[in-house]
Amino acid sequence: MENDTKLIDDYLGGMLSAEEMAVVEQRIMADTAFAESVAFHAQAKSILRDEILLDKHKQWTSQPKAKVPMFTILSAGIAAVLLLVAGWWFFAKNSEPNLETLAQNYIDQNLSTLPVKMDAKEDSLELGKQYYNEGEYTKALEVFEKLNDPKALEFAGLSALKGKKYPEAIQFFEKLSQNTELLENKGKFYLALTYLQQGQKQKAEVLLEEIKKEGLFGADLLDFEK
Repeated sequence: MENDTKLIDDYLGGMLSAEEMAVVEQRIMADTAFAESVAFHAQAKSILRDEILLDKHKQWTSQPKAKVPMFTILSAGIAAVLLLVAGWWFFAKNSEPNLETLAQNYIDQNLSTLPVKMDAKEDSLELGKQYYNEGEYTKALEVFEKLNDPKALEFAGLSALKGKKYPEAIQFFEKLSQNTELLENKGKFYLALTYLQQGQKQKAEVLLEEIKKEGLFGADLLDFEK
């Protein structure tokens, strides 16, 4: 956006007040897209200054006795600082997984398979788990939906989640989270994972805060910062 571009230029150019700088820096921490724009502009300015300096250098070398203007030295210093800032930001972004990455890692590492028994029968919980483990999430979901059991409800939600049927997964996990008879209810946590898969980070953050506050399943599994 045009307003953001001007704001970023003023920020990088040191044209803002201390209060305005603080507001921009808070937004950088909270808004990934805006932070990427700041880093991009910083790199672009650095590259542009490098090209200008290279051109000036060629001119100066043809005039050995010419003095180097002080503002040029300052520009080179600013360009170096901006490049370091951009490099630091990209390093920090890549070295510290965001909430969506943590959620995806949890799904990949913990929800790829379900434990099964050897005596699985047709239309049983075990048959559904076998389908799930084979990646046949639609078949697994069809089996789990027919069973009146909290575990079947949980597995139905997981089948929908792994099959990328997010609206269905949300319905299953919302219903599961309302079950007050379970000693360990994973409904809210799985619901948060589903929201993150959908790109609804704010909803997921609200749920994760509730989970931590109430000490529910998943309270310590995803450490995140807004």
